[in-house]
Amino acid sequence: MKTETIIKTIDKTIINNNQPRERKYLYASDIYGCQRKIAMQFKGNQKSFDARTLRIFDNGNVTHERIEKYFSQAGMLIESEKVLPNFIEGIEVHGRLDLLLNIDDEIVIGEIKSINLRNVETPKREHKAQLMFYMHQMNIKKGLLIYESKQTQELFIFEQDYDENMVKKIIDWFKETDKKMRQKRLPKKMNQNYYPCKFGKGECPYFEDCHLSVSL
Repeated sequence: MKTETIIKTIDKTIINNNQPRERKYLYASDIYGCQRKIAMQFKGNQKSFDARTLRIFDNGNVTHERIEKYFSQAGMLIESEKVLPNFIEGIEVHGRLDLLLNIDDEIVIGEIKSINLRNVETPKREHKAQLMFYMHQMNIKKGLLIYESKQTQELFIFEQDYDENMVKKIIDWFKETDKKMRQKRLPKKMNQNYYPCKFGKGECPYFEDCHLSVSL
């Protein structure tokens, strides 16, 4: 039995079962992401992540399921994976919130993220924005950003109040991105010193197209 052959077979199966879908609209999780990557996807340049990265995503999905179970067992969970309205000011944006909670008789939205321990001191900008978008779409004024450390499984929870100014910036970003993805010319490249570009192809399957090709 050749173990390398087994690994290659498993990796191939993972990739074959996770082929990218055609891009027709924006997602809530796109907020403050790479507009260039989004535009390339809209233009039909669909690329799959490697098997290792897809396994990391699967671990994140399992984390969501566990934390959802904990909130349910604690009697706080109202609903999970709730699909949101698909339009915001004429822009089609799809999303589903992780948790709808009842905490001390207050309705709260919970957003779950599996995160590196070194990054848990303060909420990430894009995570706060995603949660804020859900709060806006659901007309709920309180949210919780729930981090679980990938290394230790410690939980870190950050409260977030509705912020009208932040929502305006988020909507403006979606409008700008929607406009850019429909233009013939691609948006500018992200700075290679920032995530995900600084980690290369392992974090973004579009890295070579962006930074190593002279045609884009």
